Amino acid sequence: YLVKSNYLDTIISLPAGINTYTGVKTSLLIIRKNRKCSDYIAMIDAENVCEKQRRYVSFSDVNIQQIIDMIKDPDKYADAILTERSEIKEADYNLNMDRYINMNNVFFNPCYLEDLCEGIFRGYQLKASELDELVTDERNSTEYRIATMADIQPEGFVSSDLQPVIIDDPEKFAKYCIQDGDILITAKNTTIKIAIYQQRDKCKVILTGNLLAIRIDQQKVSPFYLMTYFNSDIGKAVIKSCLLY
Repeated sequence: YLVKSNYLDTIISLPAGINTYTGVKTSLLIIRKNRKCSDYIAMIDAENVCEKQRRYVSFSDVNIQQIIDMIKDPDKYADAILTERSEIKEADYNLNMDRYINMNNVFFNPCYLEDLCEGIFRGYQLKASELDELVTDERNSTEYRIATMADIQPEGFVSSDLQPVIIDDPEKFAKYCIQDGDILITAKNTTIKIAIYQQRDKCKVILTGNLLAIRIDQQKVSPFYLMTYFNSDIGKAVIKSCLLY
C-alpha cells in the first residue's frame, strides 16, 4: 500500500546490532505524503555509517548527518541507490535493500546456475538431541563425519577436523552426503559463508541443515571459478537477496 500510494520515500538499511533486542538487520522507512519523485524510492545502506562497539552499534551525530546527506542527494554516494517502484513491485514489494543492491549489473555471456549444476540441496535438519546421540570420540570406529556452519573456514575451505558420528541407517543420510568439489553456502544466517569441500580421505561427510550444497558439473565449470564469483560484491548481493527473498 505504501509503495502503490507513493508514500514510501526512503528505506534506510540499519546495521545488525542497532536494536539491542534482536541481532537481525532491520530497516527504517521514511514516509512522505507529498513526494516530488513518483518513480523511484531511495535506499540508503547505513551498514558502515555507524559506531561499532564490541557489544553494540550506535549512530553518532556525525553519522546521522552523513545519512541525512545521502537522503538529500543519493546520486552522490556509493552507499545509496534509487530503485524504481516498478522493480519493487516485481519483487513482490520486498523492502529489504539487499534485494536490490548490485542487482543491475550487466553480465557478459550469462547462463543459469541450474545449467552448471548436477543438483542443489540443503543439509539434514539435525536436532541437538539427535546430534548428541550420534557423535563419538572414537574416530576409527566410523567412516562418517558431519559438517556444520562452524566448519566453514574464512579462507574458503572446510575444516579437516570434522566431528565423527555413528550412523546406523546409512540410507537415511545418503542424500545429504557431500562430494569433492561441492560448494557449501550458509542457509540461514545474516553472515554468508562459502567454501569448497575437498575430499581428503574415504570418510563420508553429512551436511547439516544450516548449509546448502551446490554440486557443480565440473565438466562445465570449475567450482573454484564459481566460488570466486560468489565471493565478489555482486555474487554476495545475489546470494543475500535469494536468502532473504
